[in-house]
Amino acid sequence: MRLLIHAFCLLLALAAPAAALDEGFARKVLDEVNLARTSPRAYGAYLRDFRGRFRGKSYLLPGSSTPVRTREGRSAVDEALTFLSRQKPLPPLSWSDGLAAAAAELAEEQGRTGDTG
Repeated sequence: MRLLIHAFCLLLALAAPAAALDEGFARKVLDEVNLARTSPRAYGAYLRDFRGRFRGKSYLLPGSSTPVRTREGRSAVDEALTFLSRQKPLPPLSWSDGLAAAAAELAEEQGRTGDTG
C-alpha cells in the first residue's frame, strides 16, 4: 500500500503546481486508486511489470532515460504485491466536488507559502 502512496506523491511531484488544481489530473489519480481498489490482483500484475524497471533503488519511467531514485526500491513494490495478493476487491471511491475544491484551495495556499500539512 505504501507504494501506491509513493506513486501518487510522485505523480504530484512531477506535475506542475497548476496540475494540483486540474480536475482532469485529480480524476486520473482517483481512477488509479479505484483500479487498485476494485481489481487488486490486476493492479498487482501491473506492479509486477513495474518491479522489473528497478535497478537498485532507482527505476525508469517508460520512454525516459532519467532514473527516479527511491528510498526503498523493490521492497516497497514487494510489500504492495503481498498486500494486493490478499486484498479482496472493494467498491470504487466516488468524486466529491467539495473535497476537490478544498484540496485545490489547500494546494494553492501551500504552494504560495511552501508549507506542508
